Amino acid sequence: MILTQSINCQNQRYFTQYVAFPSALKYIESQNLTECVILTDSKSALQHVARCASGYSRGAPIAYDVLKMIRKLDNDRGINLRLQWVPSHVGLSGNEEADRLAKLACTTGINFSIVPFYTEILPKFRKSCYTKFKEYFDKRSVDKGICRKHIVILHRLRSGHFPSNKFAFLMRKAPSPNCDVCGTLDDVQHILVECEKYRGRRSPILQKFNINMYDVGAFIEILADPTSQAAKCLAEMVLNR
Repeated sequence: MILTQSINCQNQRYFTQYVAFPSALKYIESQNLTECVILTDSKSALQHVARCASGYSRGAPIAYDVLKMIRKLDNDRGINLRLQWVPSHVGLSGNEEADRLAKLACTTGINFSIVPFYTEILPKFRKSCYTKFKEYFDKRSVDKGICRKHIVILHRLRSGHFPSNKFAFLMRKAPSPNCDVCGTLDDVQHILVECEKYRGRRSPILQKFNINMYDVGAFIEILADPTSQAAKCLAEMVLNR
C-alpha cells in the first residue's frame, strides 16, 4: 500500500512522524493478518509513543491515538503488532523508497491542514515573549540611563545571588567559600565593604557619595535604587571581578 499526503503545516514535526502510523494500522486492520511489524526510521517518534504508553500524560495527542488503535487490534483481532526502528540512509530498499515518496508527497501528495500541537507552539510563544520583554526592558533601561547588565548585577548583589565564592561553594562550583585574595568569607558584604581587591575602586565611590563603609544599611539602600548614580558606580566596581 502506498499513500502520499502533503501536510500543510510548517511546525508539525511530531505530526509528520506519526501520521503514517494510523494509516499503517488501518491497512493492517483491513487485512487478514496475525503478526505485523511497522518499520520507521523516526526513533524520536517511537520513543515518544513508548513514553506515552508508560503513563506520560503530556504527549502528542496522535501518539495516544496510535496506542488506542494498537490496543484495539490486539483486543479485537489478537494481532501481534510490533513497532521497530530502522536506520535511515544506509541503503535499505524499503526505507529509501519511503524517503523518495515522502519527498514526492511535498509536491504531489494529498494536501490537508492540521492544528498544531501545543508542545510545538509553546516554545515559539516563550521565545516571542522573551524577545518582546527583553526589547521592552532594554528600552526602559536606556530611558532610565542604566544598562540591563548593571541592573542584573545590582539585583544579584541585593539578593545575595552574586557569583561570589560563597555562592559558588553552595552550588558546589568552588572548592572554598573564602575570598581568593583575603582568605575570609567571600560574600556580598565582603565584596562591597572589605575585599582588598576592590580597595582602589571602592575608595573613590565612598568619597564621592559620602558613604560610611561600615554602614551595611547604606549599601543596601543604594542597591534598592538601581537607577541612582551610586548604584551604577557599585555595578561598575564589581563588573569585572
